[in-house]
Amino acid sequence: FRSHHKLDRFYKLLLDQNVIKTGEVKYTRTRAREVIEIEESFNSYENNYFISYLIRTILELLVVLLLLGGIIIYGLPVIFSEDHIIPCQINQYLYVCSGHPQEFYRIILILSVIIMFVYIFTNIYNLLWILRPVDNKI
Repeated sequence: FRSHHKLDRFYKLLLDQNVIKTGEVKYTRTRAREVIEIEESFNSYENNYFISYLIRTILELLVVLLLLGGIIIYGLPVIFSEDHIIPCQINQYLYVCSGHPQEFYRIILILSVIIMFVYIFTNIYNLLWILRPVDNKI
């Protein structure tokens, strides 16, 4: 983190305002301005974390929704078809591939969809917690 300079200024301010050591407190106009500057620098730095975490959560949610949509559109019809023959394209030729362990593929597909739904639910809860932290207590 690049907050070494801010922390030094903050520590000096605490010393000057008699928060850390005993002595006479010096209140000046410059000290009041420094307090406001330090407070704003910490607030804006914290806001960057908030925005970054919010964007990361939204992007995670969008990516997992796209992946789940792809699995539902392309994977489910092939795996859950009644015929146990999967068309395979090798080079320019279309072959009929059989002997695949389709029951194994079905179980893996179902587990993947369940895990994705749980992940989506937790991401939505996380997004709600980010946007309204007071209403959503963990």
